[in-house]
Amino acid sequence: MFVSGYRGSPVGMLDAALLKQQKLLLEHNIRFVDGINEDLAATAVWGTQMLHAVGNKKFDGVTGMWYGKAPGVDRSGDALKHANYTGIDKNGGVLAVVGDDPSCKSSSLCSQSEPMLFHVGMPSLYPGNVQEILDLGPARLPDVAAVRACGSA
Repeated sequence: MFVSGYRGSPVGMLDAALLKQQKLLLEHNIRFVDGINEDLAATAVWGTQMLHAVGNKKFDGVTGMWYGKAPGVDRSGDALKHANYTGIDKNGGVLAVVGDDPSCKSSSLCSQSEPMLFHVGMPSLYPGNVQEILDLGPARLPDVAAVRACGSA
């Protein structure tokens, strides 16, 4: 797996958690690389889906994950659009995780990502209410011990 995004994104301090767990991530073939900006991070994740074109690849498919906040979705629209329309490797896949700021608490403008995601052709999934956040959120994520027990991530 390859993960990249914009450092400081409000996606639940994801980057800080990933940085703290670098050793564990590497043990499970998960590579985390900070993006200098949202565009470069999105382009790097897009590149993971083109490994079949370079030959001598180490893995038969890579799952990529890009994260950023809503202004980053706007900023990275071209990279996200081209990546989406290029598609994924036959054994790959990509997840984009976006943190919106509808009440403008950490951004200069209120933000909502669905219109831009629609524009670039990316489907979006989001919880409809607080109960869905509880049902589908952290309670469903495996803990570190479970990841170690299964031997892969």
